[in-house]
Amino acid sequence: MLTIAVDPRGSSQECSGCGRDVPKKLDERWHDCPHCGLSIGRDQNSALIIKSRAVGRPVLKAQEMSCYRAGVTVREAGRSP
Repeated sequence: MLTIAVDPRGSSQECSGCGRDVPKKLDERWHDCPHCGLSIGRDQNSALIIKSRAVGRPVLKAQEMSCYRAGVTVREAGRSP
């Protein structure tokens, strides 16, 4: 397993869908982007931003690379067992 340190600051204020700033107060637990329409939990959005920072690529591209290394396709990775 590879661990990459990333600076998490601002990750909950950035949209993982379009990369634009979406300011929120600390008690706001949901991310609703007025720019691209993405609507997900604040923590999930933040996790996607952190992942993209660690890999240095957009999240979808990082997922494709992870699946490639694991020997599966993105379509297979998205299926439920």
